[in-house]
Amino acid sequence: MLQIARLSPNLLGDSGDLVRQFLMSQLLPDGGFADRGGHSDLYYTVFGLESLVALRDDPPQSATTAYLERFADGDGLDFVHLACLARCWANLCRGDFRRVPREAVLRRIEGFRSLDGGYAQTPGAAAGTLYAAFLALGAYEDFQIPLPEPGRLLGAIQSLRALDGAYSNQSSASRGLTTSTAAAVLLLRHLGDAPDSILADWLLARAHRQGGFFALPDAPSPIYSPPRPRCTRFPPYKRQSNPCASPVWISSIRCGPIAEDSTAVGPTTQSIASTPTMLCSRSVTFRSDP
Repeated sequence: MLQIARLSPNLLGDSGDLVRQFLMSQLLPDGGFADRGGHSDLYYTVFGLESLVALRDDPPQSATTAYLERFADGDGLDFVHLACLARCWANLCRGDFRRVPREAVLRRIEGFRSLDGGYAQTPGAAAGTLYAAFLALGAYEDFQIPLPEPGRLLGAIQSLRALDGAYSNQSSASRGLTTSTAAAVLLLRHLGDAPDSILADWLLARAHRQGGFFALPDAPSPIYSPPRPRCTRFPPYKRQSNPCASPVWISSIRCGPIAEDSTAVGPTTQSIASTPTMLCSRSVTFRSDP
């Protein structure tokens, strides 16, 4: 995702400075980025840091490091914010975690492991969700530590397959969801298991001809379709002849699991958290913002 996003300065043109100004206006004195209420939040700090990286700007290293250090090993954080803490550190440290209590943070994430071998947002849950598994594996890859018992997670993932062949966030569902299915494909590939090739056709069938994807086979509108900007300071929106690379990525599902040498982790590599689905899954569907 970040490798593609680094092309944004070329696409934004003169508007890049406006985007940069907005991002810096959301950086608070304590080093975190503001949520909708104007308070520092790890969740929003992930997007602030990665947006700066996409603009090829250096993150506010010293200020944000001090902000992250306040959370120590993540005591008191919920599951999503634990994963966000790991992601923020990965963006700042770039592989040098000598000052980061990454093992302690991951132990807290393991506290959300479900009885079926997956991960859930509630400790001690009987069954996990694809959302939680996606975030958990992303945290392990961000911290460059192997996920424990990956076989158990694979079993939990397969238990979430819906009757139509796609995936859902709950077992025995009649139909899959686009976001859950995309997450399942990424998880399977990063865990070395080949996704069923029919999933490529299922996902491509959800694509809207003008961009975006439908959440369900009979959903009334796509999850996201790029709007035409109304701000006159931005250049007019011009639809590209090939507006979305997603079909190319989806078609690659048929190629099987990701090769071992392409799973090197870190915010600038092919970790699960740097894939094109990550931004949409965290901000659009997998989390309900206040």
